[in-house]
Amino acid sequence: MTYVEISKQWFEHTLSNLGKIGYKWEEIKDPNVKESIYMVHINDIHLKVFSSIEDGVSRDSGKDAIRVVGWDITSDRPISSSEMRVNRTENWSENLKKRINDVVSKVVDVMNAPKCKICGGVMAEMNGKFGKFNGCLNYKAHGDVKNKVEKVEGILNEKDVRFWE
Repeated sequence: MTYVEISKQWFEHTLSNLGKIGYKWEEIKDPNVKESIYMVHINDIHLKVFSSIEDGVSRDSGKDAIRVVGWDITSDRPISSSEMRVNRTENWSENLKKRINDVVSKVVDVMNAPKCKICGGVMAEMNGKFGKFNGCLNYKAHGDVKNKVEKVEGILNEKDVRFWE
């Protein structure tokens, strides 16, 4: 397998070509991460692309995997990811486009899933101390659930209210 060096300019050019099919992108800053991160927008679908680009060029081989993650901008949490990483091989840009399309399909499925009855946020499978359950990705923003229940009168039954107390 032959590895190629990817410049930030080449990476962004590849993202710009996605714009021809309706995708928009922007670089986002995260002070906790050294690599360049991009948010790709497709209508109401949002993806984060972790580029492996540091200081204008791709990282060394072995640390160079490009990752695509479906992102819920309300909760600022991931909702899906690609099954495979994109390695820095000669066909990396085509592989990146495939991964983006894969993740878009998954995010569409998640967006069509049931929504939280409190805030309308995305419900996703989560792991808790008693096993897996469906929960709202935006649960931290729910705050005082008892007050929220009064505001969304009739949506939760009495049993649901006791669960949150």
